[in-house]
Amino acid sequence: MERLKGGWLFWVMLLVSVALPASAGQLQKKILFQAQIKVGAVAKGGSILQPVKTGWDTSTKTWAYPGQVVTRVNLRIDGDSRQVVLCENGSPTYDDCTYAADGNLDLDALVNGTSLFLAGINGGEFNTALVNEVLLIELNTGAAGNYVRIH
Repeated sequence: MERLKGGWLFWVMLLVSVALPASAGQLQKKILFQAQIKVGAVAKGGSILQPVKTGWDTSTKTWAYPGQVVTRVNLRIDGDSRQVVLCENGSPTYDDCTYAADGNLDLDALVNGTSLFLAGINGGEFNTALVNEVLLIELNTGAAGNYVRIH
């Protein structure tokens, strides 16, 4: 009889081990922000920003600046001089920018607590700037764009 009493525990554990991963795998809505990087009204590139467990993941590409012309990319709150540097060629502090085969910018970067701290920006300020659509991405070429929520 003892063996039968313990058998129900096995079946409960088996059911839980199957049910939990199945429920965890359900699709969840992602928050995405997009910026068109422009000079005037002419788009020169684009950037996507999305939350991840450790911060915000960015993916930025240009199509109008071949030959590794872009040497610095930063994020800045409109009206504020503090900058989160995503890349800067030759800098002892920041990573170099990365490029596609034609020399256009092809950058994936992570904005986390450390990068915000280096810029003197706190997480609340960063998130508020995103929600209010006043977070800018800027290139050393003068091209820039505001992030807007797309999803």
